[in-house]
Amino acid sequence: MFQTDFNYFKKVYSFTYKFILEPNEKNVPYETAIAYWDLLLPKRYKNQLESFKIFLTEQWKQMITKDQWNMIIPFFELQVTNPQLENYDESASWPILIDTYVEYLAEQQTS
Repeated sequence: MFQTDFNYFKKVYSFTYKFILEPNEKNVPYETAIAYWDLLLPKRYKNQLESFKIFLTEQWKQMITKDQWNMIIPFFELQVTNPQLENYDESASWPILIDTYVEYLAEQQTS
């Protein structure tokens, strides 16, 4: 059911953030988020996740907020349907983490 029902997956995914929070914390360490993304995210996002994990460990190294956590799925969906991110609108309400990641990807393509 988890693999075939996208709405159920989103509910479990959203709940997981609250579940993995340490007591009295508002954000999740990026290392913890990576571990749970490896467990939770479907194979559909494998390539996107691998690149994102490299960015997080090499460039970001900050806590993951609830907003960032929740926006990863819509962002990865955008990336699956549009790998070059031509439709990415940086003036939309994406978290700074994702805007920074898109800049990182653009730099990787030019180097």
